[in-house]
Amino acid sequence: MKTPLLAILLIAGAVTLYAAEQSRKPNIVLIVADDMGYSDLGFTGCKDMRTPNLDRLAAAGTVFTDAYVTGPICVPSRMGIMTGRNPARWGVYNNNGGQWPEGQKRTAAETTVAELFQQAGYATGLFGKWHLCGNKPEQREPEAVPERNGFDEVEMIPGGMSGYAAGVPLYRAGGETVKAPEYLTDHFGKLAAGFIERHKDKPFFLALTFNAVHAPLHALDEDKQANGEIAAVDRRTYAGMMTSMDRNIGRVLNAIAAAGLEKNTIVAFLSDNGGPAPDAEEHSRNTASNGLLRGYKFDVWEGGIRTPMVMKWPGHIPAGKRFAGLSSSMDLGATFLAAAGLSEPANRPLDGVNLLPFLTGEKTGDPHDALFWECRWFPKPDCAARSGTWKIVQREAGADGPDPAKWQLFDLSKDIGEQNNLADRHPERISEMDKAFRNWRSQMAAPIQAPQPSVVKKPATSKTIDAQFSEPSNTTRP
Repeated sequence: MKTPLLAILLIAGAVTLYAAEQSRKPNIVLIVADDMGYSDLGFTGCKDMRTPNLDRLAAAGTVFTDAYVTGPICVPSRMGIMTGRNPARWGVYNNNGGQWPEGQKRTAAETTVAELFQQAGYATGLFGKWHLCGNKPEQREPEAVPERNGFDEVEMIPGGMSGYAAGVPLYRAGGETVKAPEYLTDHFGKLAAGFIERHKDKPFFLALTFNAVHAPLHALDEDKQANGEIAAVDRRTYAGMMTSMDRNIGRVLNAIAAAGLEKNTIVAFLSDNGGPAPDAEEHSRNTASNGLLRGYKFDVWEGGIRTPMVMKWPGHIPAGKRFAGLSSSMDLGATFLAAAGLSEPANRPLDGVNLLPFLTGEKTGDPHDALFWECRWFPKPDCAARSGTWKIVQREAGADGPDPAKWQLFDLSKDIGEQNNLADRHPERISEMDKAFRNWRSQMAAPIQAPQPSVVKKPATSKTIDAQFSEPSNTTRP
């Protein structure tokens, strides 16, 4: 019996469609939360708030239990995420260094992951918080804006802090300023979902970089009411902000599914640093909880730098898995590029590692032998390193580097709260990790120095240079 022509055509069409789907490069969706507490998610053990969509993402992908960001504050952390490199390589150790003119110029000279995807023909979009250029137009280097660093479509807040009410001014590619038509977190989520719908027929790289749940505490009434069982007013408001962020992450996940792109889309989520201290200044405090982790935003303790990172890619990244290998936010860029078959920039090798072989079992062990931090938010730098389950910490080190005799040592496999200093028991471990830290430090650039007043364009006030360019700092030193 002959096969009907229509059947042959249908089969051929299905084969062609399948081949096209298989050959299409994966879409990338990167989602970043701001100042979120490590323990404020269902999948990290939160008991007083619900995050159903983030829990759904975690169940469908792999949770990285030992993932870290490149800095315990926004700017160096977001630089590490966007470039796959440690911003200390170009002298950024705090928000100020990244926001000063020289810091913006050096960052703009780096290659973002978005640029590489844009060059490969991807549609690229950024909606949310950027924080890699000056907060105000007169403080902004032209080369540091998102559209000069790989993003086709942009609607964002340039700096560190913003209100959430309708009417918040937003920057668009090309310098146009518009006003948010509604609660800001909802607006960013809808922009992201719309981007997916518009670009469903070609590969895309989407960065949804929320300013939620950064202070100020401001939630919609209905979102606060949804968390009415929380007695503390500020915590209930924060929970409402989490509810809005989670809802909009669900909106993005649903947009991916509605476009038929779930199997060919990598979704990654993380927070840019830990939650701030409960006694932080009001403009920084948001009642976030880091759970058992010691320290907060601004700290190189676990509460400042460990992040609840998740990555999902059906058929490639295991679902429902927890991966305990030493990993970093810098690894996201390297993993995205490897998944798409794209090369790293030849003149700026990534510090990140492709995580896919570790998730599939092709490779075992830790993706990184060690990770290092130096935070210069305070007059004297705070330093830390982790290798295996061991971590060394030195607060307020000298300008020439840490004192080998002043390191504290913790075994995180037994002491996640960093309470038991084992330095006296393991001097050989201290010596080994101190040597590794110094070797890393010797490869990094000197910190960018504060500019002279004449360098600053059209200063808006008579405030100090630091005040003009910085996000207000938390002076609490736990």
